[in-house]
Amino acid sequence: MSDQSLPRKSFKKRLAWLVGFACLVCCTLPLIAIAMGSTALVAFAVHLERAGIAIGAIGAILFLYILFVRRKGASCSVNCGCRPESTRGKNE
Repeated sequence: MSDQSLPRKSFKKRLAWLVGFACLVCCTLPLIAIAMGSTALVAFAVHLERAGIAIGAIGAILFLYILFVRRKGASCSVNCGCRPESTRGKNE
């Protein structure tokens, strides 16, 4: 048998397979990394459950403090009519 009787793989077909494999690798690696990272994060969180609860409670307390207790300064309108006389300029 001669080499001419065998079908010759074309360059385009080889290139298509190579690009397909590269695409598969490129799209699969981030998904694997996310899965491994999530697994590590869950394993880490199991060990630090008490710390997570404490941090969540502190965050909730700070949020409520800022929302209800902390006083906000007066806000002025465009003409600054709420500003005290002593701080107004002479041109006003």
